[in-house]
Amino acid sequence: MSEAFYFSVITLATVGFGDFTPQSRVGRWVGIVWMIFGVGSTVNWIRALSSFLFEHHKTKHHFKPSADDLFEALDTDHDGYLSRAEHHLYLLRHQGILSDVMFEQLDEHFDTLDVDVRGALDLNQMNERSALAA
Repeated sequence: MSEAFYFSVITLATVGFGDFTPQSRVGRWVGIVWMIFGVGSTVNWIRALSSFLFEHHKTKHHFKPSADDLFEALDTDHDGYLSRAEHHLYLLRHQGILSDVMFEQLDEHFDTLDVDVRGALDLNQMNERSALAA
């Protein structure tokens, strides 16, 4: 019994030392089927575990909007084209690098700097905020 368990673990781990091998013809056929399906299921288990550990963490913190919805949201003048800045934001948000919360925080930061409500910042406004943050 312990040899069978050892044989199974070594085979599924794809190590295969060769110190235990099936001796009978039936044992060899069972071993072939066991190896093919066992290694396949082990690979599937490892894939599922790594997907859970890495992709679950990624999707938990970042919402990826659809490409069409994101394009519509970032095309602020609704002309059907993205400016260079809109394009950069599109890529950052579509790849999940920039979350919706972070995007809103950046807008709030800009609004705080834009005291004259021109929709643009000059170097003095940028430097004043940098001095306040330090």
